[in-house]
Amino acid sequence: MPPHSGPTRTTRRRAGHLRSCGPAPHQPGAFMHLSSSIIRILTAGCSVVSVVAPSPARAQDKSRTLFAALTVGASQPFGDFAERVGTGLRVGVAGLLKIRRTPRLSIRADIGYAGFDNETFVLAAQSGVRFQTIVLGGSVSGLLHVGSASGRTVRPYLVGGLGVSNVKTVTIANSERLESPGEFAPGINAGAGIEWRLFRVETFMEARLEAIFTNAEGGSGTQYLPIVVGVRF
Repeated sequence: MPPHSGPTRTTRRRAGHLRSCGPAPHQPGAFMHLSSSIIRILTAGCSVVSVVAPSPARAQDKSRTLFAALTVGASQPFGDFAERVGTGLRVGVAGLLKIRRTPRLSIRADIGYAGFDNETFVLAAQSGVRFQTIVLGGSVSGLLHVGSASGRTVRPYLVGGLGVSNVKTVTIANSERLESPGEFAPGINAGAGIEWRLFRVETFMEARLEAIFTNAEGGSGTQYLPIVVGVRF
């Protein structure tokens, strides 16, 4: 009988049968490959979301309804008021309330100061006397955006409302300042403007005619056109 040189054919078949029926061997390489694939997919998904989704600041801007604003510019007088004063300075603060149900419509409350130098008192000015007309008032207006906001960098709007102002005359002579009590009177305003986004700040420019029904100037009232630029935040 020849010496045993290895497993017989029957033994090899039984061993192969046992290997096929037994549990699969642990393969750490496949698990690592699957994990790396999942990580790559999640990383790519996060990158897409970060590009497509709005930033937290933009999302917060869209959810906000209340804003503040600062304005500065020049005021051009009209009518009989323009015969007595020259172009003046205008500064103001405002609060804007956006209406969610009507995104194109907002409500704005303004407090403004306008100062004008009187031009008819030239001789008095040469003698060291200075006269000014000061207008301090507040108004509540409606602001209506024109057209759709999608895909537009510059957005026009219309604005108009009602207000109350105090118009008084100031006399400055020999370092003394004398102010008249002033006159409180109602007024109306109407105008238009444009707004655009500069970095993260809403910037706007507008011209709005203001008519105050004072008894000065022979009952013609006080009329002027402020042209201002402002920032909203």
